[in-house]
Amino acid sequence: MAALYPAAPPVFSQKVNLQDVVNAPDVNTAYDEITAIAAALGLFVNSRQGSFAVATEFKTSTGTTVQQRLENVENGAYWALSNAVRNTGDTSITTPSGTTDKVNLTVIGSNNQTANLLTLRKTVGSTVSTVVSIDTTGKIVNGIIDGGVEL
Repeated sequence: MAALYPAAPPVFSQKVNLQDVVNAPDVNTAYDEITAIAAALGLFVNSRQGSFAVATEFKTSTGTTVQQRLENVENGAYWALSNAVRNTGDTSITTPSGTTDKVNLTVIGSNNQTANLLTLRKTVGSTVSTVVSIDTTGKIVNGIIDGGVEL
């Protein structure tokens, strides 16, 4: 008998000890389903078999196996982590070398944005001071620039 998986979930009849006779088809059906599941999962799904792909964007998977789809998720997570602006410092937003027509950072607020679109702060000792803030209209609303000139 051919396996039902992955077209449909396998169906097994329950057997009761000392009441039901277990025949070869009962066991072979389970073996066929286990083999079909293993074939669909692929080999080595519990470990990565290569390095992370160099991705330029996160794409929807076109993989046909669970292994390929898992690797797509891992590649996307790796790409997102590698290209994230970190909140722990040591992050730069830079234009790729030779590119002159790209905006480095765009901040888009919601339609009914009430909070500032951007606030830059620095910490001196235990004091956090706002260096500059930009409101929802794009105006600099407060801050200190050029070594202490208050806006």
